[in-house]
Amino acid sequence: VKKIRALRPDTPWIKDMASLADRQDGPFREVIGRLRPDLLGRLGRLGLAVVPHADSSIGYAVLAEGSFDGAKLREALGGSDFLTLVETGETDFSAALLEGTSLALGPKSILEKMRENAASRGHGLDGNAALLSPLERVRPGAQLWGPLDCGSLHRLFKERPVTSTDFGKMPLDSPVVQSLVSIAFRGMIGDSVDLDLYGQADAEANAKTLAEAARGLVALGRVGAGRDQAKEWFDFLDGIRIDQRGAEISLRAPIPSKTMESLVGQMKASSQPPATESPREPA
Repeated sequence: VKKIRALRPDTPWIKDMASLADRQDGPFREVIGRLRPDLLGRLGRLGLAVVPHADSSIGYAVLAEGSFDGAKLREALGGSDFLTLVETGETDFSAALLEGTSLALGPKSILEKMRENAASRGHGLDGNAALLSPLERVRPGAQLWGPLDCGSLHRLFKERPVTSTDFGKMPLDSPVVQSLVSIAFRGMIGDSVDLDLYGQADAEANAKTLAEAARGLVALGRVGAGRDQAKEWFDFLDGIRIDQRGAEISLRAPIPSKTMESLVGQMKASSQPPATESPREPA
């Protein structure tokens, strides 16, 4: 977060993203209101974990770390280490202190598990080599970074297969796609955005096939673009580089500033409430 704060605030797409975030309401807005500017200014890093469950639901949690004052965090939560902000039926959104100086946000059941894992080493992320190993390829200088445990996704996919979905004309349940063990990513943000993906397959032959499929998707993106497709889209596709070495695949995608402006503009347009017609006066 500190590195993102250091970016040029006058970059058009960054200004648009900030204005888009200001429009959002709901429990996150309530948390921001409770923390106040002095606490938010001490925020150093945000982490997001997304965990798909076997029942097709999605588990998630947000972890905010920084040089927080534990007493002030507790005061922001109404004098408690745990506060449920929204609870409707089976859905809830809660906030919890971890080790006194970090703040976790998400469903109550997941936050309770996080607090258990934080109390002892070797649990949670500490015990997940499938997530830790890919991170060794990610440089720490990135503003955005993280891993994806493909093995867990494959197991869930087998239990609840998805119809009419493929990867470069290969069904997601094909042995080659299932050979993808993990993915790590990193993003460098400036006027433009540089995105890197690092994939690990279980064998060199499968990595080669996956790289060819990814190149095929890029080619399809160019062929399928209409005449009115923005030039920024072609600039983005032209900049993508896909390499394969042994069982490793890497994808580098520089996203030009104009492309980011176009993407954020579409996000802003989709977030606008539908226009309502004013009542007409009777004739």
